[in-house]
Amino acid sequence: SMRGWARNSGTASAAVWTMSGHDARNTRAIPDADLNPIDLDDVFFAAERAYVYPNPASDEAIVRYWLGARATVSIKIYDIAGNLVAEDSGPGEGGVYNEWTWSCADVASGVYYARVEVTAVAGGQSEKIFCKLAVVQ
Repeated sequence: SMRGWARNSGTASAAVWTMSGHDARNTRAIPDADLNPIDLDDVFFAAERAYVYPNPASDEAIVRYWLGARATVSIKIYDIAGNLVAEDSGPGEGGVYNEWTWSCADVASGVYYARVEVTAVAGGQSEKIFCKLAVVQ
């Protein structure tokens, strides 16, 4: 079973991180009472669990995303003007992080967007997100 954590939201006057190290001893520890457990096994596709690294990239960029169930995955890379630069699709495994590598050595420096669209094999649930990345040559 996978488990993650989300910080409780609060008002500005009751901010969880009130100083640089969170407390006077600079432990950087967040009290358990300020965290909410998230059962990742129940999440099909969460935008906060999708990202591109390294960012900025020069030779290759890896799109990494969590899938809670098997899915068909489509990844498209667009430049800042909206032109399609690269695309691929295939199966995604559930219950694990999935990765797709984009060879960006031959593209110009600039800002790009990775569009990740997933469709569950069972049930057909579909979701998509955009991740911004920079390429520096």
